[in-house]
Amino acid sequence: MAHPEQVYPDVDLALTEGLLRIEGDKFISREIRVKAASLLAGKNISSRSHLSRVLAPLLLLRFSDRRSLPRLRRSFDDEKLAPPLPLPRASAIVHVSYGVSEFRAVRGSASRLMRNELATVVKLIERIRKYDDVPVRYKARLKPRYDSVSGTKCVDLRALLTVRLLRLASSARVARWISTWKASILAQSISPFDKGLSANCCREARNGSMVPRQLWLASFVRLN
Repeated sequence: MAHPEQVYPDVDLALTEGLLRIEGDKFISREIRVKAASLLAGKNISSRSHLSRVLAPLLLLRFSDRRSLPRLRRSFDDEKLAPPLPLPRASAIVHVSYGVSEFRAVRGSASRLMRNELATVVKLIERIRKYDDVPVRYKARLKPRYDSVSGTKCVDLRALLTVRLLRLASSARVARWISTWKASILAQSISPFDKGLSANCCREARNGSMVPRQLWLASFVRLN
């Protein structure tokens, strides 16, 4: 990507997008995390990488964990930074997928900084939290896709991000649908790496999702 004859930013973007399909070991994952951190901060990158920066939050979601939250928050909360317009929104969406506390942090930043791209994220999550059921338009997007290169099914990372956002809904019906979706995905012929990602994405959001006993109580109250 740093070759002097490579002058097209969309080539850099396509190569960075390809990193979202890598199933790396600890060493490769660490290298990609370093790359994602550089993209997110806008440090040590070429001028052709400006389009690729918006993919940095997804790379951290795939190859990192909650330890990446401070980096994500800085990219949308620091008013001194001037990142590309889509980057704060992308960072905020990945940030809120970790739980209700993280959503509150994004909402606080949106009210303080008065950024429209953060306000749209807040409105989206507030709608999701009111869902009584998973909309049909979401269900169609969350099925495994066929990878023509490997000849196997794979789970798109953006689909996993969508499920993580749906966990923020307070509805027991949504939580049950996510549990059924997880069982269906794990029964598919997908790689162990994708199965691990799918299992981890369905863990309860902190201070948000209901645990099984809460689900049983919610169902009991509705039935009675």
